[in-house]
This record gives sequence, structure tokens and C-alpha cells, in this order.
Amino acid sequence: MEKKKINMKVVQKVVTSKNKNQSKNKISNSKKKGNSSNTKKKTTNTNNTNKKNIVISKEATDNIKSKVSNNEKTKLDSNLKEKTTLAKSKRNTFEIKEPLTPTKEKKKEIVKKKEQQSSKKDKKQKAIEKSISNTNQTKKVEKRKTPKSKPQSHKQIKTKVDSTIVKDKKAKGKKIINIIVILLFIICISGLVVSASHIFVWKKENKEIEKQVTEIEQKSEVEEVPDSEAVEVIEPVEEIDKANPYWDYIKMNLINVDFTELKQTNNEVAGWIQVNGTNINYPFVQTTDNDYYLSHAFNKSYNSAGWVFMDYRNSISSFNKNTIIYAHGRLDNTMFGSLKNIIKSSWIDNPNNYIIKLSTEYENTLWQVFSVYKIPTTNDYLKINFKDEEEFTNFTNKLLSRSEHDFNTIISSTDKILTLSTCYDDTDKVVLHAKLIKREAK
Repeated sequence: MEKKKINMKVVQKVVTSKNKNQSKNKISNSKKKGNSSNTKKKTTNTNNTNKKNIVISKEATDNIKSKVSNNEKTKLDSNLKEKTTLAKSKRNTFEIKEPLTPTKEKKKEIVKKKEQQSSKKDKKQKAIEKSISNTNQTKKVEKRKTPKSKPQSHKQIKTKVDSTIVKDKKAKGKKIINIIVILLFIICISGLVVSASHIFVWKKENKEIEKQVTEIEQKSEVEEVPDSEAVEVIEPVEEIDKANPYWDYIKMNLINVDFTELKQTNNEVAGWIQVNGTNINYPFVQTTDNDYYLSHAFNKSYNSAGWVFMDYRNSISSFNKNTIIYAHGRLDNTMFGSLKNIIKSSWIDNPNNYIIKLSTEYENTLWQVFSVYKIPTTNDYLKINFKDEEEFTNFTNKLLSRSEHDFNTIISSTDKILTLSTCYDDTDKVVLHAKLIKREAK
């Protein structure tokens, strides 16, 4: 039906176009015949022509319809179809879209963003679902691979518990060992620091002692003096063989020291001591106790090296039955450090070492060694006065029995003895005993 309507419209257009052409021709002819006609005639003529054209158009259409053959109709139909298709395509191509309002554009952008976000979320969810599915699959595979655990027996549980206990004990043991190692390391470091400080102080004090010794040597003179008429030889009560070294010792010279200049440095100077075969050749002092000179030098300055001092109980003017002199056994062989040599074979093998010489303000004396030994720290040899001769002889016999060498020296109850004592180490002492064999008053 639509196609027929379109064909009729086309026919009408063709008819109207022909009528227009015919009317134009007639008007042109009428113009040629009479240009002098009035405007009224023209209007009437045009109206008439229009009416005639309408009548003719209707007749023409009827004639055209009847005259058109079947072939022409088919040609027209095909042409109309082509024209309609071309018109539709032109409409589609040349169709102008309505401009979007800003609200619509925004809505579209928002919709696009939402679609993008939803697509991203969908992607994430898909990825999560994939990972979950993968993990589930792996778990299933593992479950398939791992055989079902059999129920453990009481013995197996016990062994596991024991192994865990052993592991815990080992871990605790390792921790304890680590703590002990750290503590030992700290102790070692602190010990090294302390020992280093002690060594520094020790060297410093030794230098001070050396200075004082050189000053003392410059101020004092130790001279050997031959025997005078005032010399007294203490003869033994018992007869002594002429081959005994005693007869050689009493021929030795005494030493004499002037103490006037030394007393200006220290007014507590008591005398001077000299021991053969050692470095002992110092003035000795005496004060009201046996502690002060353990930590003070000759000039009374504080020094852990101390100084050589006589027991405060002894009398320097008249020797007691046992006169005792002390000093530190220094490692650098100062003070009584070299007294440790008396228990060595090199010292014992030389008989010239068996003599000790003293000089005081009152007299010069010579002493013969009869006992040397090392002993754990004790004070049983530090007795000064005795009740009677028997107690003294028992005391001297005990000292003789301790000696590491037999000096072939006879001790009587009337003798006076000299004792030198020092530290050998932290637990032992080195002790020397000698008896008075010659004296000379000043």
C-alpha cells in the first residue's frame, strides 16, 4: 500500500509539471497576440487557465494511467524503489542528531564511570574467586597426597613428649651457657682493666722508690770498718771445729753508717741492713706499729711498695732475743724481693752469703745464718721474748728443723737471733734466721 501511494504522488508531480509547461506556452502566445490587453483581462485569463489546468490535469492523469503499459509500470516501480532506497540512505546520512543537553552528557559520563568501576570490581572478584579456587584445589591435592594419619599409640606420644622435654632442656642449657660465657667475658675484660691499672700504678711507684734509693745513696755512706779494740766476738758455749765457717765469718769487717742526713728525711730511721747474695742494702725504720710502712715509703709518702721496717716491739738500743725486720717481696727485687733467692741453690751453694751486717746509731753487728725456709703464712716464728732459756731453745730448735739447708751452726740458749720475713706469694712466706756473732759499740 505504501508503494502505491508513493507511485500516485510521483504521477501527480509529473502531471502538474506538464500542465505548468503548457500554461507557460499559452501565456507566452497570448503575450505575443496582444500586449495591449488590460490587467483585468490578464487576471481573468489566469483564473480561467488555472481552472482549465485543473480540468486538464485530471483528464491527463486518467489518460496517462490508461496509456501506460505494463512494461512502463514495471520500469517505474523499479525506479521508484531505487529512489526510495536512495532517499532513505540520504535521510540516514544527512540526518542531524539533536544536540545533547549537558545534563544528558553528565549522566552518560556517570553511567560510563559506574560501568568501568563495576567492571573493575567484577575483575577483582573474579581474580579473588580464581585464587580461592586455586587454593582449594591445592588443598584438595595435598589432602589426596597426604595419607590419613593413623591414631598415635601411647608410646609414640610418650616419646614425643620426652623429645620435646629434651629439646627444652637443651635450649635452656644453651641459654645458661651463653649467659656464663657473657659473664666470663665481662669478668675477663674487667680483670684486664683492673690489672692494667695496677700495672700502671705499680710502675709509677717503682720509679718513686728508685728515686728515693738514689737520693739515700747520695746522702749516706756505707763503709766497711776493720775491727778495733772495742769489737766483741760472741764465742759459742760449745767447742766448734776449726773447719767450721764460723771462724772465717768473725774475721769479716763490719759496716758503719752515719744517719744524720738520713734523719733529716725521716726521723724514724733505726739502722741499715745488708744481706750478701741479695739486693738488700737499705736503711730500715721503726714506728709505733707494723702497718704504716707497709704502704709508705722512706720519705713517708704513700706507696704500696712500702719500706723496710723493724718490729715495733723490738728495742733498737739493745737487741731482744729475737729481732724481726719486715719488707714487701717486690717483683722488681726491691725491698725484700731478692730475699726469695735464699731458698735457691745458687745462693745456698755460696758460703759467703751466710752473713748479715747491721749498723745502728748504737752499734755495728754481724750475724751468721742458721735457717732459711718457705712456709705457709704463720706467726709462730715472730715471738720476741721468752720466759726462760728452755722455751728459747725449743723455739730455736723448731727454726733449725724447718731449714732447707744445714748450715752447721750451733745455737745456744744465750744467743740472740735476727729474723727477716717477707711474702713469697699470696699464701707463703720466706724466712731467714741468723745469730749474733760479732758486735762493736759506737
